[in-house]
Amino acid sequence: EANLHGGTPITTARFLETPSGEELPPIYNFRPAAARVGDEYVLSSSLELCRSLVDALESGDRAAVAAEDFQLAVHGAALCALIDANRTHLEAARVNEGRSADEAVLDIDRLVALAERLDRVHLSTLCDSDGFRLRLQAKASPAPTGGAAAVEPAR
Repeated sequence: EANLHGGTPITTARFLETPSGEELPPIYNFRPAAARVGDEYVLSSSLELCRSLVDALESGDRAAVAAEDFQLAVHGAALCALIDANRTHLEAARVNEGRSADEAVLDIDRLVALAERLDRVHLSTLCDSDGFRLRLQAKASPAPTGGAAAVEPAR
């Protein structure tokens, strides 16, 4: 499917059939998009992200689009929403791995507790004449010190 953003064509992929049901597998959370801006090729997990990257590249804002070969950014609020939308599938996967239903619920509760503390995580790679570099940056709030917000440790 082709979209035009400003003067830049953006190609997106979509499922041929509209999925039905309230709780869908995680793959339905993505709608890949791609565009070419000058000598840069953009590949993203959503049309909205692709549009933002196209805007940054067209404006010359190199701080917004660094020179890394690969970038992955995860924001805590979006991760919480993703976990919530897929909670039933995540718990079922844990049960399929041998956890009891109660253990699976607690595992996902722990994941949510971690995601709620997360502001952002940024992973990037760069391969140049100096070699390969991997950079991981994260910002999170401190862990709770007890009370109702704390999640019991795994046994």
